[in-house]
Amino acid sequence: MQDLEGTSENKQMTFRHDTMMVQCIDPKESKTIIDELDALLGSHYGFPAEKLDFIVNCDIKYRLGRGPRDEEDEE
Repeated sequence: MQDLEGTSENKQMTFRHDTMMVQCIDPKESKTIIDELDALLGSHYGFPAEKLDFIVNCDIKYRLGRGPRDEEDEE
C-alpha cells in the first residue's frame, strides 16, 4: 500500500460550484511488488506453477491493461 500511495497522483476535478481532489493509483507502477505478493500467496496456498502463471498473466491482462488490443497498438 505504501508503494501504491507513493506512486499515486492527486488530480483536481473542477465542477461548476466546487472542486474535488482525487487520488489516482496506477498498479503498473507497483507490478514488481504485486508479483512478489502473488508468489508468496501462491506458495502459502500451495498453488502449482501453472496456477501462479495464470494469476500473473491475468493480472497483466486485466489489471494493468495489457490485453490483445494494447499489444497491437504498441507495434
